[in-house]
Amino acid sequence: INEDDLIEALEDGSLLGAALDVFSTEPLPKESKLWELPNILLSPHNGGLRPDYVEMTVPIFIENVNRYVRGDELNCIIDKDLR
Repeated sequence: INEDDLIEALEDGSLLGAALDVFSTEPLPKESKLWELPNILLSPHNGGLRPDYVEMTVPIFIENVNRYVRGDELNCIIDKDLR
C-alpha cells in the first residue's frame, strides 16, 4: 500500500476508514501522519499473536504438510474469490 495515497484518501473522505497492522517502515515512525488520523485503527504487526499461538498453529501446519505429501486437500485454505 502506498501510505501517502492512503493518508490522502482517508483525509479527503474517499476512504472512510482503515485498519492496519503492517507498515512500509516498521515500527511505524512517530512522525507518521497515520498516528493523527481519527478514522484509522493501528495495531502492531503482531496484533493477532496470542500466548498459545504456537500450540494452536503447529498442529495445523504439521497436518497440512502431511496432507500435501499425500496429495490431499489442505485445511484452512483462504478463498481469494470472497473479496
